[in-house]
This record gives sequence, structure tokens and C-alpha cells, in this order.
Amino acid sequence: MIIDGRPFIMSGGASRLGLRTTQEHTSRSSTGMKRFFKADVTDAEQLEKAVDAVVAWTKETVMAVNVIGTYSQCSLVASRLS
Repeated sequence: MIIDGRPFIMSGGASRLGLRTTQEHTSRSSTGMKRFFKADVTDAEQLEKAVDAVVAWTKETVMAVNVIGTYSQCSLVASRLS
């Protein structure tokens, strides 16, 4: 899969498989568009704040984004981006 220059929103990027996926993506991406938004995804308030920050950042920097996460997390991001 070609990932260079493509933005992703990945949940679980702070530990285990999510961390490894995030590390792999950032090591292969040559663009300067790398941001990390930390939130406990089991805390609705933290998750909403992180999603709002991500949405604001993506609206300023990119036209499309790939979302990796649970259905509810992806739905939340998609509803905020539309």
C-alpha cells in the first residue's frame, strides 16, 4: 500500500499494534504533515476533544484522510469532517 503523502487518523497509536502501525506509517512518510493527538479513547470527553483537534488540523492541511479505528471512532471522525 502506498502511504507516502496520505494522511491517516489511527486510534490506539500509543501502544501495541496501534503504536507499531503509527511508527511504520511515520517512518515511511516523507511529508512534514505528522501530528500526534493523545487521548484515552475510553473517555468520551478526551476522545471528542482529540477528534475536534484532528478535524481542525485536517481541514487546514489536507483534502482527504484515512481513518483506522473502531466503527464508532470512524463514525465520529466522519461526522465531524462532513
